[in-house]
Amino acid sequence: MAIVITGHTRCAICDEILKDNEEIGAFSAFIANRLDPLYLFNDAAFHRACFDRHPLAARATAIDKRLNENSKNRVCSVCHNQITSPDDYFVTGYLSEVGPLAEFNYLQMHESCLTNWPGCKRFEQALDTAVAHARFENEYTVRYLKEALSL
Repeated sequence: MAIVITGHTRCAICDEILKDNEEIGAFSAFIANRLDPLYLFNDAAFHRACFDRHPLAARATAIDKRLNENSKNRVCSVCHNQITSPDDYFVTGYLSEVGPLAEFNYLQMHESCLTNWPGCKRFEQALDTAVAHARFENEYTVRYLKEALSL
């Protein structure tokens, strides 16, 4: 969750200081792609009124809700068994609204099942294409995904 220090933290939308007497909202780091318009809300705090008026508010809320549901119900997309170990957990999260990466949003699986995942090569190609065509930018996420895929 975003760290909010009232009297110091600025609203991600209007850039005004967030104050004690104001209704404040915040999101965790839930948008990996720095090029996505929703990145504005990534690990950010805001006046609730600013957020409610923002044209992307409903989309951001829906993605956050889906990610929270996934984290409560960790079922492998490959073997369909429960994922219980954080050391054996691969997750894509939300990657893109459109384009080749969109079909890989919200995937979660045992890292040990990656070698049996039929979509592995297609996913890696979609990621490479998105990065090469400047549709996805985040070197940390790309490194995490590539390292997991190369195991």
